[in-house]
Amino acid sequence: PSGGPSPRLRWRDGAFVGKEAVLRSVGNADVALIDSLKPESYSGARPSRYGRRGHIASAVNVPYARVVDPASGLFLGPREIRSAFVAAGLRPNEDARRWLLY
Repeated sequence: PSGGPSPRLRWRDGAFVGKEAVLRSVGNADVALIDSLKPESYSGARPSRYGRRGHIASAVNVPYARVVDPASGLFLGPREIRSAFVAAGLRPNEDARRWLLY
């Protein structure tokens, strides 16, 4: 974070979805499921508080720690966030699928 003024946030309808929307998206080629778990939880190596190990089979892992500043708890800047998604094999602005992050 730059230490400058905080950006103004706006609510966007449809930005947040529930469990049902994620489950409906499994196997849907028009949706990219993006799992924000830590890599150890995503791989199933560590037990999860969600009652099962691992991730949805078609999901890509972009750990929340890659897009959040650990000191402030705020999201990193757009360049750093884009880099985290690209590193996971996603292509912002090129991928026409709907992205669901969970």
